[in-house]
Amino acid sequence: MLVMSKGALTAAQAETYYEEKYSQDDYYTEKQRVVGNWFGRGAAELGLSGEVATEDFRAVLRGLRPASGEVLVHKANGYDDRRAGWDATFNAPKSVSIQGLLGDDHRLIEAHRKAVSRALVELEQYALSRRRGGSEWVVTSNIVATRFDHIAARPASGAADGYGPDPHLHTHVVIANMTRRPDGEWRGLDPVEIYRAQNFATAIYRSELAREVQQLGYEIRVAGHDGRWELDGYTREQVMAFSRRRQDIEQTLAREGLAGAEAAQNIAHRTRRSKDQREEQALKEEWRSRAQEYGIQIERYVAQSRERGSIQFRYPEKAEEAIRQSIDENSEREAVIDRRALEAKALQHAMGWADLRQIRTESERFRQNGGLIVAGESVNSPQGAYTRP
Repeated sequence: MLVMSKGALTAAQAETYYEEKYSQDDYYTEKQRVVGNWFGRGAAELGLSGEVATEDFRAVLRGLRPASGEVLVHKANGYDDRRAGWDATFNAPKSVSIQGLLGDDHRLIEAHRKAVSRALVELEQYALSRRRGGSEWVVTSNIVATRFDHIAARPASGAADGYGPDPHLHTHVVIANMTRRPDGEWRGLDPVEIYRAQNFATAIYRSELAREVQQLGYEIRVAGHDGRWELDGYTREQVMAFSRRRQDIEQTLAREGLAGAEAAQNIAHRTRRSKDQREEQALKEEWRSRAQEYGIQIERYVAQSRERGSIQFRYPEKAEEAIRQSIDENSEREAVIDRRALEAKALQHAMGWADLRQIRTESERFRQNGGLIVAGESVNSPQGAYTRP
């Protein structure tokens, strides 16, 4: 799933942000650096691709063109308290983290990366900026971002029990506060619609990952109405055994009488412990020992996936059914259905059965048959919306 930080990074924080959060992995020693990569049409416009260099990262967060130091976003340079960017995180299902990292099934790690890329491509379409003195929004559909893959969680409060941090495959994405408007001018990014697209991006990520892992021969088990899923064969007890940080947050929520994603995010930031730097091999040995204790048959699942071979979507009619359900559910509350809401709900209903391409093909068929009427684009629906007859 995608979690986007509510608080923005300031330019003053940007000076140390790269070194503190991204120059090392969550558990690797100093000799094993995390390599970040540039992402986004905006990054490409600046000639940024491939691995992230510290000086380029800092320049972008200060609104400068990395190659020349030219000031692109004039209100950015020299203001240490301005918003320099936003931090978003894509978290893999825990069973995928366990199977990929403990079972050394690098195919799953690559599947996660592909799913993140697909979700980011769609998320980028909702980038906005302002013009006419800030009185008018304009859709830019480009971002300047960096992405960093990590494979371990923060230590849990029970770290004194000798366990290291849990396996946790996730990707941090830093979205810079800059975007190029259609008139060619670089301005600050307004993230309001990107925030609103979090459920949409989460649904795409889960759907794409489900398709990828099934093509690798793994079966999945949908575990929630929002489309969340785990690899088939993993029990809740096994998943939670490697989710001690999540348990910490849930216990704190209950103790303080709080609920909701925002409260959980605040507690996660407030209670996080320092990184636990251990040698990779030692940590993986501890993980495997714990997996054996809980009866997780990692090697067996890898072997079964290879024997089973690619699992293709077998019921194309699921896409039609999912669109109908999405229309019904969304129209209960709103007369106009944002495209994100339509597709997100449909993907949740069709999780593991149909992907975004099939959902869009089916929604277009509904439009041609008169079941959906295009309501047009607006600032609140940058990529369009629909209504029913």
